[in-house]
Parts: sequence; structure tokens; C-alpha cells
Amino acid sequence: MSPFRKPALVGSLLWLCIFGCDPMDVSSAGTITIDGSIDTVEFHSLCVVTMAETAFDPDVLYNEQTVTTSELKVSLAEISFPYDYETDSSIGVSESKPFRAVAWLDRASADTAFSDLTLDADEPYGVAEFSSLKCGGWSADEDRCGLTTGVDIVIDQIRSD
Repeated sequence: MSPFRKPALVGSLLWLCIFGCDPMDVSSAGTITIDGSIDTVEFHSLCVVTMAETAFDPDVLYNEQTVTTSELKVSLAEISFPYDYETDSSIGVSESKPFRAVAWLDRASADTAFSDLTLDADEPYGVAEFSSLKCGGWSADEDRCGLTTGVDIVIDQIRSD
């Protein structure tokens, strides 16, 4: 193999990835803790969503104005707290900023479809606001994408009726 062929191949792949790969939408990672006054016995799932900053309403986690960029759902039987989490995101970018990560304990099983979950009355939740990374290279100035670490959430509130 020519000594120039390998660097040319690596350079081509790097160029393709920088200018041709789609970025991952905004997601978050950090540690979730639970306030000592919260009893987890009657709950089955930990749910986390990362969403564009909107006027947060625990009664309506999903509606036509909510832009959810990533999510995570795990069985409480499989984890312990504090829990290190990372939400999964799809390909894309978001123009909104800042963002919010919401974690809650749900009575539904971890097998329940995420779109069917809601933050019901008497379910504990916590919220963390954060600024996402600006996408680099080709993207517009307002575009945000990628994983933001250090988004720690304390589950310390109970949704009222």
C-alpha cells in the first residue's frame, strides 16, 4: 500500500463524517437522586425525558407544543439510586434553547410504551434545566445537538391532583 493512500483514506472518512454525518439531537446525562422523603415502593419505572424549554406543566408532559428530544425508561427493579442515566436521542437538531430534563417515578411497568406514559397524580418527579451544546461546522447558529453531561436531577416533588 502506498504511504499516501492510508492518510488519504482517513482524511476522506473524516471529511465525510464532519460534513455528511447527521448529528444526534439534544440528550442529557447525569445522576438522578431521590429525596429521602420519597417512598419508591409503589412505583415500577424510572422515566426521563429531555425536552425543549417550554412552560413546564407536570399535568401535560406531551402535547403539540412539547418538543421531546430524547428519552429513557428503566425498571426500578434493575437499578438503585443514585442512578447514572443517559437519554437516547434520534438524529436531528433542535433550535430551541435552553432545555429541560424531567425524571419521574411511574406506576406503569417498564414495558409500557413511552408515548403512553404520563406524570400521574401523586407520582414523584424532578426537573433540571440546562443549556445544550451548539452544533459545529455546517449548522446554523441557533442549532443545538448532542449529549450534555452533568445534568443532575433530584426527584423531590410530588405531582398534585
